[in-house]
Amino acid sequence: MIPPQPHLHFLPLILPNKQTVSLIQYSSFLHILLILLLFLPYMITDMFLPA
Repeated sequence: MIPPQPHLHFLPLILPNKQTVSLIQYSSFLHILLILLLFLPYMITDMFLPA
């Protein structure tokens, strides 16, 4: 059976309730932290050892 309104299933993902907003902020913070941890050695070596 096909539900009459399947787009209502994705509505909680779009609606900014507190749990999803905090989860999005937490995941973006983790991504920024991971990117910083990955690029920090390259930035430090570029600062101390200029090419």
